[in-house]
Order: sequence, then C-alpha cells, then structure tokens
Amino acid sequence: MTKKKSDFIEIVTSRRSVRTSRSKRLTRLLNDPPLLVSVKDAQGLVGYKRSKLFSMLADGTLQRVKSGKSTRVTMKSIMAFVEGK
Repeated sequence: MTKKKSDFIEIVTSRRSVRTSRSKRLTRLLNDPPLLVSVKDAQGLVGYKRSKLFSMLADGTLQRVKSGKSTRVTMKSIMAFVEGK
C-alpha cells in the first residue's frame, strides 16, 4: 500500500506545527523533567559548550547512558551539578 502525496504533505505539515523554540523546550524539560536528555538539551540546561560537556561526562561530573551511537545525560546528574552537590 502506497501513500498518496497529499497524505505525505499532511504528515510533514503536522510535524512542523509541533516544533517548538529552544527556550520553550528547555522550560518544558525543567517543569516536567525526563530521566534522560540529549547532549544538545544538556548543553542548554547546564550552559556549557559541547566539548566542555563531554569532558564533564568523561571525568564523571555528569552521568551518561549510551545506547548504540546515542548518548543521553541523566537529568539527576544535571540537577545535582546545578545545585552544587
């Protein structure tokens, strides 16, 4: 069964309408925190660049979970770092 071109356009336009700005996404992460966040979202929450974040992951300041090629940072470790624990 093939999809019609009009179905594809509806799917794409519905995805575009769901996208939010970076600041709204970070606010949503803080209000209802998930267990794991992407490295990009962790950058925004901590306020450091990517290289500094990966050095913090390497020295154990932040905890990560690897799944294949994907790296996720635990929200618990981010909150502990921000609070200074």
